Amino acid sequence: MTKMLIFKVLLEKEFSSLRITGEFKGTKKDLLDGFIHFSTKSQVRETLDRHFKDEKSLILVAVETERLAKKLCWEKARDNELFPHYYGILKFDDTLWVAPITLKGSKHVIPNGF
Repeated sequence: MTKMLIFKVLLEKEFSSLRITGEFKGTKKDLLDGFIHFSTKSQVRETLDRHFKDEKSLILVAVETERLAKKLCWEKARDNELFPHYYGILKFDDTLWVAPITLKGSKHVIPNGF
């Protein structure tokens, strides 16, 4: 797979845990499924709309696929589309950048330059 950015949307408290402890084992849903759910740039909007409706304190985490390569799998999920699934523990050092996602009305505002 070509080197690219993938994204994880985290609640502010989940991101704080990643930043403080240096690692993230996953959300409740991730732990249930056995992998950390990531999205591509084109999938982030729908991920926000489906799974984070009305959530105000979100953080977008960008990770380079190359950093996760050994435990990253592309698997069919929503609408039979391929999604990046990470079968490991996300390290804070794996993050390339992070940015807040704000909620204006009922629409999430993704950071400029995303």
